[in-house]
Amino acid sequence: MTTQKTLSAFIAEHEITIECHRAQSNPHMPDKPDHVMDHWEVILKTPLDRMIVSFSMGLGLRKNGRPVPPDVETVLDTLAGDAAGIENTPSFEDWCAEYGYDTDSRSAERTFNACEKQAEELKQFINDPDAFQELLYGTERL
Repeated sequence: MTTQKTLSAFIAEHEITIECHRAQSNPHMPDKPDHVMDHWEVILKTPLDRMIVSFSMGLGLRKNGRPVPPDVETVLDTLAGDAAGIENTPSFEDWCAEYGYDTDSRSAERTFNACEKQAEELKQFINDPDAFQELLYGTERL
């Protein structure tokens, strides 16, 4: 039995930090305005690189009615999950079948393309093929 690394341990090992700024919208979610979700511009950083990503959270995650920025574990876990989904499905049609999207949907295609682009950005941000695979498949999900 293989022991998986915790996400916190992976983050500490790779010295990943986060900076968050409120955003009015998420370009990947044009139908979800800020009164429906809290949108953030998130900057993940390592000593050598950074990755900027739009990130949204439902209003149910607020504390005392106020927006709470996402933490590094939540953002990295979400990005890793999306990237694993892209890596595990060799085509748009397979991805749609896996996640219940209609292959005839332009919205599904935009979502797929955004996930595919983000997965490549995450791979470049991690900048080590073995560490990227460890993040996707050898790290405990939240």
